[in-house]
Amino acid sequence: MALSEKLKYLAKHSAIYTFSQILARLSGLLLMPLFTNTKLVSVHEYSAYGFFLPAAVISTSLFSLGMESALVRYLKLETSKRRIVINTAISIILISVLVLVCLNILFNDWIAAVLIQDSNMLELAYCLGFLVALDLLTNLPNNYYRADERPTFYIFLRILRTCLELIFIYCGIVVFDLGVLGAGYGLLTAAIVNLLIISPFYFKHYRFQFDPIFFKRMLKFGIPLLPASVLFLMIEVSGRYFLNFFISKEVQTAFMNIYKFGGILSILNYGFRSAWQPIMLKESQSGDLTYYVRVMNYFLVVATSIMVITSLLALDVIRYNPFSFIRALISDPFYYSEAHVLALILTGYVFLGIYYNLSYVFYLKERSKELAYIAGFGFLINIAVNSLMAIWPEHGTIISASATFSSFFSMAIIGFIRSQKLFYIPYNLKNVAIMSLFMVLVCIVTVGQFDLSFLIKVLITFLYLPYLLLTRVITVHDLSAIGTLFKRKK
Repeated sequence: MALSEKLKYLAKHSAIYTFSQILARLSGLLLMPLFTNTKLVSVHEYSAYGFFLPAAVISTSLFSLGMESALVRYLKLETSKRRIVINTAISIILISVLVLVCLNILFNDWIAAVLIQDSNMLELAYCLGFLVALDLLTNLPNNYYRADERPTFYIFLRILRTCLELIFIYCGIVVFDLGVLGAGYGLLTAAIVNLLIISPFYFKHYRFQFDPIFFKRMLKFGIPLLPASVLFLMIEVSGRYFLNFFISKEVQTAFMNIYKFGGILSILNYGFRSAWQPIMLKESQSGDLTYYVRVMNYFLVVATSIMVITSLLALDVIRYNPFSFIRALISDPFYYSEAHVLALILTGYVFLGIYYNLSYVFYLKERSKELAYIAGFGFLINIAVNSLMAIWPEHGTIISASATFSSFFSMAIIGFIRSQKLFYIPYNLKNVAIMSLFMVLVCIVTVGQFDLSFLIKVLITFLYLPYLLLTRVITVHDLSAIGTLFKRKK
């Protein structure tokens, strides 16, 4: 396959998975008018929900035991033993779900007080445990389709679940007036319906067939990924706990609301990573280093462009546009109070994307333990920076955003150094530095809270493309290539 066709294939699959994440994030975006309407959901309740969602994601990652990545890897590399691989993964997940449900029932009080940060939210804590159990059962089939590079059914399920979440959460909050608990019940109901739809996968593929060798191999590969996965998520949410402890729930909630816009790049990172892992395992046999260099460069051009546009324009477009239904996305002006930290958060996610580009080497060389060490270092950096709130609480949100950036930046640097030793690829570091310089400019403008007009921000945004062309990070030919990646053949 020609290089252009390989890039187009990767872009197509990345776009599909990115679209699935956009749908997931779109659900949260469309629901923001409900959550930021203090008549429906109080700031105190919204704060609890801000801990509920990441706790669910972290728990899902922890109790998955790394089976998502293990399933993808062994389905691609052990093609003659697909039945054993699938059955082993299902057996491990079923055991994990059973343990999870028991723990949720036994330690419900602790879950409410520590994970959700509200000892009165016992029902929401029950929702958390059962939601994680259902997600574990639905995620495994999704990763089976990802390993087979057949994302169409995955997208169908994502669209369906997003629609169900919107309907049930709206009913819970508005129709039944349950506040944040209505959101918890809504998510739980949508997950149940989703599992019923995907249940034929289990009837088709699951036959109790215990293979101790594969059981050990898959756990040996998957479990070392757990610290990395969990620490990634803890890096994203730890700042909320520090803000809640050192400052107030109100500041933490406002910061959390702005952090959601950092999810725009999280969407791109997820879509790229989901497509890149199985394709990379297949392409690793070709030895075509040019492919990896081009992928990194194109990814960074897209990621940094999104960072610049979102940091400078997104919140102003919502706040000042003439359409009330768009302004309603953030109903209360209070939730704009920490908007100046958005650029720092987005810059951190750009470097997380670089790390994802590099991490395939560790999968390829079966060095998954090293990912845990790198993530652990990033987490320690995060805790160290967030701890500065004890000294300068008045700068709490800037410190928290800087902690996110510092963690992902350090992980990208260490990941680069280590991956190059395992598998050398001649990346163009000059291009990375040039794009980073412009991101620094955007951070200075936004974090410094200079009183720039909207037109000046638009001008800075539109200067980015000429900047890339003048510094020869990309050429007109590259722009044409990027533009044709998603075009269909005639």
